[in-house]
Amino acid sequence: MASFDTTRRLVGALDAARTFRRQSAGLLALLLACAAWILSSADTPEPFAGLLIAVAACALVIELGLALAARRREAACADELILLGFGCESTRTPVERAVARRASWLERPRTRHRLAKHLRWRLKLAEGSLGISPGYMRTSVHPPLARYERSALLVNYTLIREMADRLERGPTDPRALVLLWSVVLALSCLIVLWVAYSYHVMGWTANY
Repeated sequence: MASFDTTRRLVGALDAARTFRRQSAGLLALLLACAAWILSSADTPEPFAGLLIAVAACALVIELGLALAARRREAACADELILLGFGCESTRTPVERAVARRASWLERPRTRHRLAKHLRWRLKLAEGSLGISPGYMRTSVHPPLARYERSALLVNYTLIREMADRLERGPTDPRALVLLWSVVLALSCLIVLWVAYSYHVMGWTANY
C-alpha cells in the first residue's frame, strides 16, 4: 500500500515537472520573441512589449521555482521507492526510469565524493576543529549543531569516518546512500539509527 501511494505521488511529480518545463519553454520563447521585437523597432519605443517582457519574466521565475519543487518531490518519492527495494531492472515505465535516474545519480563517484565531504564536514563541526564562530554559524545556511546532534556525531565518530572513506572507494547500496543523504540534509536525533542501519545495509561489518 505504501509503495502504491509513493508510486502515485511520483507519477504526479513527474507530470507536474513535465508541465512546468513545457510552460517554462513557452515563456522563454515569448521573452525571446518580445526581445527580438524591441530590437527590430529600436527607433520606436514599444512600451507594451516591455511590459509583456516584465510579466513573462516574473512568470518564468515562478515556473522555474515550481519545476524545481516538482523535481525535489520526484527525488523524494524515488528515494522512498529505493528504500522499499524497488528494482531498476527495466526502464519501460516513467516510474522505473525516474528511479533508475535517481539511483544512477546517487551512485556516481562525484555524488559519493560530495556525500563523504558533507559527512566529514559535520564531524569536524561536531569536534570543533573548523574554527567557525557561533555568530557565523547563526547567519550561515547551515545552523549550528544542537547539543544532542553533536553528541550523536561524536559517539559515532569512527563509524561515520569509516563510511565516508568507504563511499569514496567504490559503489555502495543505493538504500544506504539515500539514508546517509537524509542524515546530511536533515540532521536530527535519529542520526544514530540512520547511521547504524546504513552501516548494516552496506554490509560493511564483514569488510572491516
